[in-house]
Amino acid sequence: MEGPGVGFHLDLGAAEGFTFHRDPSGGAVREINLLGLGPKMLVSDLSTSQARVLRWRLRVLGNTAVEFGAVPANLQLAVCTLQERSEALHKCLKETGNAFCVGFCAQITVGSQLPFRVPVVKGTVVELLVQTGKAQFTVENPTDTWEARWENKHRIHTEYRGPSVIHFTQDFASDLDVKLALTAWAKASFEVLHVCGGPMCGNQAVEPQNSDTQATERIRHLLGNSKL
Repeated sequence: MEGPGVGFHLDLGAAEGFTFHRDPSGGAVREINLLGLGPKMLVSDLSTSQARVLRWRLRVLGNTAVEFGAVPANLQLAVCTLQERSEALHKCLKETGNAFCVGFCAQITVGSQLPFRVPVVKGTVVELLVQTGKAQFTVENPTDTWEARWENKHRIHTEYRGPSVIHFTQDFASDLDVKLALTAWAKASFEVLHVCGGPMCGNQAVEPQNSDTQATERIRHLLGNSKL
């Protein structure tokens, strides 16, 4: 199997207003949409205590105000128990006493406290690779598109002239159990490009894309060339 990844916390996602569209066979989740306003957060089904490497590969189709990163798994469990779910990745900074903040936001996103701001346009492909103590992010932007930005409190669109590929890493405490996470706002939509290979993924698998071969090699490198 090429380009394995993990699935999504479907029950929590549905409660937050996310819808999961499957392929005609009724199996693979191919698209995720957010109904209503945001911010709302979606997390992975597995954490780093359950899988050696967590991976998502998603294409941004809708609102480009987004955040991608990781959140402590025990924090997510706690807020679910209290029915006071975190609404955004950057709010976990406050909830963990400023001790944890892993991820990035799109440049258009207002108010995010995440440490990196990255250009994200419609059609951007975002890949998250997280293992114990380390997160890797790759952002692939199309070159023939338009970028949204704020100017005098108005949202305007200009021709995108930024880099086509952005790659960066973040380290965090190796004893921290985390899940992948994204924050979405109104009219958000994501195409699922990865293959779900975890034991709890069920029917969330999708057919591998051609570009997943390189992703598989990166995962093997993270695992020290162990067999996937």
